[in-house]
Amino acid sequence: MGPDERPAGAAGADGRGDWCVGGGRGVDGVGGVVAGGGVAERGERDEYGDGEVQAEMGSVVANEPHLAMADADKIHEYVFSPRELKMIRGGSAIQVDLNYDRLPELAKQSQGDVIYRGGGTVLAVFPSEGQANQFCREAKVEFARKTGTATVTTAAAKYNSQDFRGSLRRLRNELERNKQARSERVFNGGGSFWANCQGCGVFPAVTFSKRDPGVVLCKACDLREQASQ
Repeated sequence: MGPDERPAGAAGADGRGDWCVGGGRGVDGVGGVVAGGGVAERGERDEYGDGEVQAEMGSVVANEPHLAMADADKIHEYVFSPRELKMIRGGSAIQVDLNYDRLPELAKQSQGDVIYRGGGTVLAVFPSEGQANQFCREAKVEFARKTGTATVTTAAAKYNSQDFRGSLRRLRNELERNKQARSERVFNGGGSFWANCQGCGVFPAVTFSKRDPGVVLCKACDLREQASQ
């Protein structure tokens, strides 16, 4: 072996692997080694989550900051659909908790910084697209868990720190497209095998009221009742 040659073990297994900062080697010469250690295949995240590899051989993509927004759908309809004042108060309390506590907390758990919260909307900036999308997914799950029926529309877009207005405009446009793409959920009530909720009169009853056992409630109104106490 000549002095300018290196052993196959120091390169990829077939002699075409590339060394990068942090050590390690390409598995088959196609995957590059990401800075900080760990082997990454084409198009996959590196072993330690420090970077992403493009479809091109061994090239690393830096994480780009993204804005994400979660915007509650039809808050007025959700809050005021029940007839009882206590139910209305409970629905309002749930929305406030989601807007000011739960969703901002989810953003922080995804390494996000909350820019704005209020009026049913949460806006945050995240270090990467993956973290922004994670927040969007978790916001939808949390809305369904806390409300039973209410929904939230989310969107994410690249963030340019030199052009906040432009970044926000693109995010709002994406959010509006997502809202328009949502299918309207309609429940055609009626039938001999279930009773309608006596709280809102819209959804089928699934449980009895904790305050008045003679009243049957849907899942959403049961949650409203619990939040009003």
